Amino acid sequence: MSVSKTIAIVSLLMTSLVANASVMSFRISSDGSVQLMSDRFYSDGSAYWRLDDLNNTFGVNSSANTSLNFSSSGLSIENQFSIADITDVTWARQTDAFVITDSGSFQISNNGSVQLMSDRFYSDGSAYWRLNDLNNTFGINSSANTSLNFTSSGISIQDQFSISDIINVTWARQSDAFVETNTGSYRISSDGSVQVVADRFYSDGSAYWRLDDQNNTFGINSSANRTLNFGSSGLSIEDQFSISDIQDVTWARQSDAFVLVQQSAVTVDSPSSQLLVFAGLALFAAYRRKPDNKI
Repeated sequence: MSVSKTIAIVSLLMTSLVANASVMSFRISSDGSVQLMSDRFYSDGSAYWRLDDLNNTFGVNSSANTSLNFSSSGLSIENQFSIADITDVTWARQTDAFVITDSGSFQISNNGSVQLMSDRFYSDGSAYWRLNDLNNTFGINSSANTSLNFTSSGISIQDQFSISDIINVTWARQSDAFVETNTGSYRISSDGSVQVVADRFYSDGSAYWRLDDQNNTFGINSSANRTLNFGSSGLSIEDQFSISDIQDVTWARQSDAFVLVQQSAVTVDSPSSQLLVFAGLALFAAYRRKPDNKI
């Protein structure tokens, strides 16, 4: 066996450890206590939708739609998707949920029927904002702001952004929307004026949660929990996370917030990981023991 093949095998074994990393869902109560959840939860306060990655179901409240109906969607068979393909839910309410997949934006009714959307929709239940990637517009309800006003933002010209740079909307309400770009977090008022915000804000309209990446705090309204309580979470120490590990907040309300965390790769402390690592090292050692094999 050649050096390149041996190293490739070891590399594949090590890569498989990283592949075991996954996004996990947790509920954080207002007192900081943490609970592991099997599903992801989304809501504008009127009703919640639960997405079960394991069983591939998605439905309103306690119901679960195991299949999607594309009969009136106008989508060709090759462009249809499964529940497992949903990467984000931008607005979830009693009647329907607006979702994003790699192929576009869709509206899923509570009976499972699917409709293709040209825009992305975000709302806390008080009003909706629509983001049109094609026409580069972002506005409240049926209006569309084609430009952003940075006059009072304090942002230098080189740091200003366009609507197409918005990668996520964390809170959309009647007066303004809180958005994220690759350069930071901003508040966009309904008249298009922009303001830099130090924190990320999430809400279903009942209360807001603020996540401060710099000071590693996460709390409801003006409070800030600097630590998380894993006492009753059932999580081992190595699976616990910090506030800075929170990737997204899917539902934030008065009593608690549901968050997504990217779990790190499986550690070598686990039996399966040890077997993979030891197998790779043994293979490489066996190769090195051969007299004619030099590196």
